[in-house]
Amino acid sequence: ISTQNVKCYNRKNLLFYESEVLGDNSLKASKYDINGILDQRKLYNENIIEFTSYYDNGQILKEGNFKNHKKEGTWKEYYKDGNLKSVTEFKKDRIINIVKY
Repeated sequence: ISTQNVKCYNRKNLLFYESEVLGDNSLKASKYDINGILDQRKLYNENIIEFTSYYDNGQILKEGNFKNHKKEGTWKEYYKDGNLKSVTEFKKDRIINIVKY
């Protein structure tokens, strides 16, 4: 994990990546698209990564956790209007259950 906060900009001087140290073993990293709009965010905490990806309108597209680089637990996917699309349960990157709305 980095020991410092980082911000990177593209040629249009728009933010495309930033990271922020939150504590001893945690880091928040955000990636932006070519227009400077938030695309995804990851919160690293030891061997758990909380992942969120976004639509270009700012609504959440997907959210869930990785454990040891594998999908683990509840993952949610949303429609662009913010309504829930599906909930999928994972165990070590394998689908256990899926519910679509």
